Order: sequence, then C-alpha cells, then structure tokens
Amino acid sequence: MKSERVRCLFAAKLCESLNANEINFGIIHGAEDFPNTVGRDLDILVGHSDLGRAASVVSNVASGEGWGVLEAPMPWAGKPVIFWKLFDDSLLSFEMHFISKLEWAGIVLAELDQRDIRHHPNHNLPLAMEAGFAKRFLTQILAGCWSRMEERSHELYMRESEITFARKRIEFLFGSDLSGQLLGALSPPNINAIRKLAPAMRFSIMRRALLPGFPVEFSPKWIMGKLFRSLGIIDWKLPNIAIEAEHKADARKFLNDALTYLSFAKSMVIPNKRRSIKTRIKM
Repeated sequence: MKSERVRCLFAAKLCESLNANEINFGIIHGAEDFPNTVGRDLDILVGHSDLGRAASVVSNVASGEGWGVLEAPMPWAGKPVIFWKLFDDSLLSFEMHFISKLEWAGIVLAELDQRDIRHHPNHNLPLAMEAGFAKRFLTQILAGCWSRMEERSHELYMRESEITFARKRIEFLFGSDLSGQLLGALSPPNINAIRKLAPAMRFSIMRRALLPGFPVEFSPKWIMGKLFRSLGIIDWKLPNIAIEAEHKADARKFLNDALTYLSFAKSMVIPNKRRSIKTRIKM
C-alpha cells in the first residue's frame, strides 16, 4: 500500500534526523518488519537527558515535511510524539514514543545500552535487542496481559536471532533457573505454560531487585508488599515493619531478614483463601 510506504520512509527520515543530531537511541518495538512495514508507533529508548531533545528534533523535521505534530503530555509514557497528514483523502498517522527506561512495578527491565544495539541487514535502524525482547514479552507476562497476548499471538514468535539476547535478559532479571523454563515456553509460544511461570517470575524479580546493583526505583518496603501478593497472600498487613533502607547495604540486610520470614509465610499460603499476616521486622 502506498500509505504504508509513506509511513516507512517517514520513520526512516525521522530516525536519520536523530543520528544526524548525535542522539543515541534503540528501537524496542515497531520496526520488526521494516523496511516492508512499520508499526503505527515506534517505541524508542534514549538516554534520560535526551528525552526532550529527541522529541524536539523529530517534531521539527516532521513540521518541515508538512506533517501535523503533537507532543502528548503523558508522563507515564515518556515523551510520545504524534504525527498526522492527509494522504489520498484519508488521515495517515504515526507515533514515536521516547522513553529512558522500560519498567514494570518500578523495577527497571531495560535501559539504553550501546552493547545491546544491532542493525538489521536490510536497513540501518538501530534495534535494542534485549530491551526489545523485554518490551514484547516480559512486560506483558509480568503484567498478566493474557487476553492481549492471545489476541496478538503472532507477536510472540521469536526469531532465531533473538534467542541469545532473550536468554541474557532473562538470566539478568530472573536468574538462570527460570531461563530454560521460560525459553521453552516461548519457543514456540505456549501461553498456558507461560502463565504458570508468571508468579515465579514476579517473585524472583522482586527478590533480586533488593540486591545491591540491581536497577530499582521503589523502596524495599514497597517491594515487600508486592512479594506477599506474588505469594498469593492477598490481604497482607505489615503495620510494624520499620525499615530505613536508603542505601543498598541496608537493603541487603533487609533482604536477609525478609526472606527468612517469607520462607515461613510461603508455607502458610492456602490457595484461594484470604489470609492476614502480621509481623515485625527491624533493621
């Protein structure tokens, strides 16, 4: 279709403008089948300091090409820029979503890393491979978007070139124990098998998020609550937890104390039952 060709050329031009302005970036979704087709939006990782500049650069280029431009005020979606243009008596639209990190529950799944960038042999667009896997698969699994995954099951098929990057990202986020199980459930995709692994994935990543050096945005106290939910303890109450964990060293001590308690709490979980647990953990 002519409109698809126009969108592909436009996307390539915008990406060229980012390169020309020396903005490092990596596409994590929307360019899998480029240059034949391109998604209606491209999700793009950039450095935090480049968020505003990247949006400004592509906006200026698009305006010069006769496209309408709207920089949408959506803090939860980074810096989305929406473009539109009349083409053959219909409205042609395209979006770029600039983000500095890919997150789930405050835990950083991926950031821009030049070591993760690869260029497809058929085009010169920079693809962030590990981050792209995290976007297409891990965010959906961790969030429990099962209906969405079933509706878009064609997006779950991994290319051979993705498997190595997928394994590295899974091992970093969840540990090696879950790596083989998840890759087995993804190759080919088995949504029921993936769904069974989701609770263990949530528990593992939240536990690892308390370790020094792991990128996380929320406090250990907040993560502790999420851990209880991942265990199936829906009605969790921890009113007496006293935590001062401003530094990673404190978080490590908290982890040791917390996991001792969690081993006890997990043995108390009764499926499909609501349970309140009260305790006191002090640093």
